[in-house]
Amino acid sequence: MPLADMDEEHVNVKVTIGNLEFDVWYDRGILPVAGNRDIESHNHALYEVQYIVGGSGTLIVEQAEQPLLPNAWHIIGPGVYHAIRLNRKDPLVRSCFRFSFRPIQRRSPSANEAESREILSILHHLTYEFRTDAGRQRQWIGEIQSEMKARPLGYATRIQSLLTLMLLEIIREVEPGHSLDSLFSPLTKDDLRETLIDDFFDRYKEPLTIGDLAGVLHLSVRQTNRILLEKYRTTFKRKQIDTRVEVAKNLLVSTDMSIQEIVEEVGFSLHRSFGKAFKRNTGLKPNEYRKANRSENRR
Repeated sequence: MPLADMDEEHVNVKVTIGNLEFDVWYDRGILPVAGNRDIESHNHALYEVQYIVGGSGTLIVEQAEQPLLPNAWHIIGPGVYHAIRLNRKDPLVRSCFRFSFRPIQRRSPSANEAESREILSILHHLTYEFRTDAGRQRQWIGEIQSEMKARPLGYATRIQSLLTLMLLEIIREVEPGHSLDSLFSPLTKDDLRETLIDDFFDRYKEPLTIGDLAGVLHLSVRQTNRILLEKYRTTFKRKQIDTRVEVAKNLLVSTDMSIQEIVEEVGFSLHRSFGKAFKRNTGLKPNEYRKANRSENRR
């Protein structure tokens, strides 16, 4: 279950970032809670994140004092003792959640491993951090509150997504400016060839030949034919015709162009050859296809 152990007071959400699984715990649907008494020095086994919604007070972390002011977030690491002193004249309102994480063992290596190692390193060295501008986090908390209240279709997935954004933002803010080399695999020679072939056949209106495609790929005609058969399971001529017929089908249904105009638009030199190819692909003549599909769309 995306939202486990859910009741009116406590919710546990599991979030995956790279090769790490986060357990996020929050109370009362992460609703803002107004403090009415000081909180004495204590610590947690989990990371704790506090967003200050309004009011003011003082956070005491390992004997050091830090003002609690609106639109700021504070993250306190596991085992770190902290206390809160309230300002009775300006009651503190805060939202908070806690989280832990664990590595996920995957069957095969992935690009996420490097990213996950960096996140682990950042979090393992974290004791206490705060930022004074939590505008986006406050917005996300508001969205979570709305999802929890209304519980529309897909609300659990939506909450997972919002918490993922919040956790990533926090981790980035803990070590701003930290960057990684690209984790995405570069395009292979085959990938590049497929992109070139796809782009080439988008030029369906032009009287292109397999020799033209071979020139684009810097291959012989024989090699080009072999790639088309391996990757697309078709010949050059067949793919060219199929592409033109697919475009023609769309034009027949979505426009009022005449058959002759469509013939010219999709690159056929003769009306007769177009009609023959179209019927072989669809089982209908162009005017029959237009009539049948426009009738269906009106139902």
